[in-house]
Amino acid sequence: ILDFKSNYSLMQIDDFISGLKAVSDQEVRLVLKVFSLDHFNASIKHEFLGHPCVVTNSNGDYIWAATLEPNERVFEWLSELGSDVEIMDPLSFKKQLLEYCESRLKKIA
Repeated sequence: ILDFKSNYSLMQIDDFISGLKAVSDQEVRLVLKVFSLDHFNASIKHEFLGHPCVVTNSNGDYIWAATLEPNERVFEWLSELGSDVEIMDPLSFKKQLLEYCESRLKKIA
């Protein structure tokens, strides 16, 4: 059995990944209104979520936010969540998701 000792802390690893992603300049801060925390799964396989958080606004709504890079896995995750969430910001991301869904439907039809 090998003894494993990490050379870097989780914070250092997160900072490194954030730095790499900043170079691509395609990250967005996705903000979702979550209608049911019971049905909300905030983990996306193989995706780095920068600074994720869940807050409650003055109306009692749950708001989830994280910095991420838009891609097919993220769009699939949001498609699976369906009506349990609403994209609040950015509107450009919402448009990208709609285009992704339209293209997916065209492939099926």
